[in-house]
Amino acid sequence: MKKISFILSIVFLVACNTNDKDPFANNTYEISNYVNGKFDNKENIIFADGKISGSVCTQYGFAPSVYQVKQLTDKNYVFTALMKSKDEGELYWEGTLHPDLGIVQGKTIWQKDGQESITYNFKGEKVK
Repeated sequence: MKKISFILSIVFLVACNTNDKDPFANNTYEISNYVNGKFDNKENIIFADGKISGSVCTQYGFAPSVYQVKQLTDKNYVFTALMKSKDEGELYWEGTLHPDLGIVQGKTIWQKDGQESITYNFKGEKVK
């Protein structure tokens, strides 16, 4: 009985700590994308059900993808994700969230066979 209680305690602790540091969860951010410092487009990135999707990305066949979160400091978090499209290649996302300010910023790298990689820098705010 003690062994079962111990195992259940461990499972409970792991379950409680797996998603308590995800400030992205169930939030949408309106971002502006820039290539070489020039404005390219606006889009919404949506964090829901442990996945990220983008309003522009989905138009090009990029499926919602699992994202990872890492806490950098008490107030800054980083997310990474890899979106894939059958026809358009891959988008690698890396962004930093400043929760107190509601600002997210980072870069997206688009890789597709037959073309050079394109890096988009983005910055945006949480949609209220």
